[in-house]
Amino acid sequence: MKKILILGLVSLLMLTGCQGKESEGGTSEELTETNPVAAVALKDMEGTTLKGDAVTGELFGGSKVTVLNLWGTFCGPCIDEMPELEKLSQAYDQKEVQVIGLITDPEERETAEEIINKVSVTYKNILANDQLNELIVNKFDYVPATIFVDSEGKVLETFIPGSTDLEAFKSVVDGVLK
Repeated sequence: MKKILILGLVSLLMLTGCQGKESEGGTSEELTETNPVAAVALKDMEGTTLKGDAVTGELFGGSKVTVLNLWGTFCGPCIDEMPELEKLSQAYDQKEVQVIGLITDPEERETAEEIINKVSVTYKNILANDQLNELIVNKFDYVPATIFVDSEGKVLETFIPGSTDLEAFKSVVDGVLK
C-alpha cells in the first residue's frame, strides 16, 4: 500500500511540474503561493534567443503584456504545454500579447532546438544567462512557471505556477489586459 501511495505522489509531481516542487496550474488568485519575481524590473535585461539574436528589455515594449514561460528540456509538463502557448501566441495581436519562452537549462541548447522544432513552436525563446538566472530563474524551484511582464519591463503580480491549458492562459491574459 505504501509503495502505491509513493508511486501515486511521484506520478502527480511528474504531471504538474518539474524540479522537485509540486505545483498545480491555475491563476495566482486561486493559489496561496505568491509570485517570487513580482515587480522585478526587466527593462535592462540582455540575452540571446535560441536562434542567436541579441535581445534587450526593449522587447517588452512592443506588446501590452508579455507571457514569459520558464521551461526546461528535462520537463515533460513544460513540453506538453508548449502547443497551448503556441495557440495563445496566435490568438492575440502581437501589440496586445506576445509569448516568449525562457529556457532554464541553456547548456541543452541542441535539445531545446529539437523540442521546439518537434512541437512546432514559432514564438521567441531566450536562453537563460547569469543575469536572467539572478533576476528570475533562481527564484523558482520548479518549472514550468509563467510570469507576465508589462510593456515597461516590470513583472506583474499575476503568475501561473506549474503547467496549464489554453483556456486558463487566456483567462489570465484577459484579466491582465483589463
